[in-house]
Amino acid sequence: MTSYIEAKKDINRGKLSRVYLIYGMETYMIDDLTQSIVKQVLREDDAEFNLSQYDLRDTAIQVGLEDIETPSFFGTEKVIVMKHAFLLTGQKRKDSAEHDLRQFERYLDKENQENDYVIFTVEAEKLDERKKIVKKLKKHATVVQAAPLAGTELERFVNSQAKQYDVTFLDEAITLFLEVTTPDLQARKTEIEKLALYVGPGGTITKDTVNELVSKSLEDNVFTLIDAISSGQAERALMMYQDLVFQGEEPIKLVALIGRQIRMMSLIIDMEERGYSQQKMAQGLGVPPFVVGKIRKKTTGLNPRALHEALSTLAEVDYKMKTGYADKETAMVTYIARLSQQLHEA
Repeated sequence: MTSYIEAKKDINRGKLSRVYLIYGMETYMIDDLTQSIVKQVLREDDAEFNLSQYDLRDTAIQVGLEDIETPSFFGTEKVIVMKHAFLLTGQKRKDSAEHDLRQFERYLDKENQENDYVIFTVEAEKLDERKKIVKKLKKHATVVQAAPLAGTELERFVNSQAKQYDVTFLDEAITLFLEVTTPDLQARKTEIEKLALYVGPGGTITKDTVNELVSKSLEDNVFTLIDAISSGQAERALMMYQDLVFQGEEPIKLVALIGRQIRMMSLIIDMEERGYSQQKMAQGLGVPPFVVGKIRKKTTGLNPRALHEALSTLAEVDYKMKTGYADKETAMVTYIARLSQQLHEA
C-alpha cells in the first residue's frame, strides 16, 4: 500500500502501474490521482475515444472488463476507470448491478494485463479484507489509501500546490493556513490558488497574507469562540456566536462543534496527566499535532471537573433544543454566558 503523496510522485515521474485500487474518504485525492494517470497515459485528443468510465453501482463490472478486451482506437493505450466499487467493501447496499466476480478474478490472473490502465475507486474507509477478490486485487494492483493528510505530509501538499503557481509559503504562514482552513483538500487548494493570485508569480505568502485573504473554517471560528469563553470574554463570545448565526449556521450544529472542542480539551488534560506526548495525543484524537498544541494552550488553568460539567450542561441544552423545550437562540446565549464562569470554577 502506498500514500497519496508517494503515488502522485510516481505518476508524475511516469512510473505507472497497469492496475490501481484507490480507496478512502478523501474524494479530492481519488479524483486527482485518476486525472493524473489519465494525463500521463493519454493525449487530450485521445481521451475522447480511449477513456472509459463506469459507475459500478449500476453497471456490472464485466461490462468494464469487456471494454478492456476491446482494442483501442488508433492503436493507442486505453484508461478504464471503474468508480464506486463498493463490491470491494463490507457495505450492505441496494445497488442494482450484478457483478461477475469470477470473470474479474480471471482478468486479474492474466500475467499480461493487456495494454490498458485500469483504475478501481471506492469512497470507503476500509476494504473487506475477507473477500477473495479483495485479496487478489491487492496482490495485482497498486493500492493507494486516500486518507486525510497530517503533519509533514499536509505541509508537503501545501508546498507542492504553491509550487505549481510559483509562489512560496513561509513556515509560519503554512502553520496558520492549516489552522484556519477546513480539512477538505479541495477547499484548501482553492484557498492556495487565491493566495497565489494575490502575491503573483515568484511571490511569498506570509501570515499577514493568510490572515487577510483566507476564509476561516466553521470549526476554526468555533475554536476562537471557545478561546474567548475560556479567556473570560463572554461578551466577545456572544458576539461571535451571533455572527455565526447571522451567517446561516444552525444553533444545533454549533452545539455539536462546541461539544467536540470541549471534549477534546478534557481529553487533552487527561492525556497530559498520563504523560502522553503531543504526537501521541494527536494520534489518539485523530487530529494534526498543531491542533493539539493550540488546544493545550487553552486548557492552562482550566478545571477538568468544570469541563465535564460543561459537557453535561451542553447535552441538556442540546436535548431541550431538539425536543422544543427551549428556544434555540435563548438556550445558546444563556449557555455561552454561563460557560465562561463555569470553566473557571474550582
